[in-house]
Amino acid sequence: MVVAQEFQKGCLIGNFSAEMARNDDVRARLKGMYKAWTDALATCIQQAGGAGKLKSPAPAEAVVSFPVSAWEGTILRAKVERDQDVLEQFEFVVFPTFFG
Repeated sequence: MVVAQEFQKGCLIGNFSAEMARNDDVRARLKGMYKAWTDALATCIQQAGGAGKLKSPAPAEAVVSFPVSAWEGTILRAKVERDQDVLEQFEFVVFPTFFG
């Protein structure tokens, strides 16, 4: 997505988070979007845990929250550096760390 767009656009949620978080109405909507995103991820992580595929000893809340936060930071950094390597680093670290 970011690479195909030549590091110009990124994630709409992340872009609004970086630019509009001071606006209470926008911030409330963004908070709801992050909650929906982490709730969906929580379902996947619970299924992975139930199947014995969750590797991390971290608390469930951290396992759900961290990849979302790390992804948003990764997208922002990829835009700044215009380099696909940060995306690959995310994939290289996050997936084996949590789901080995």
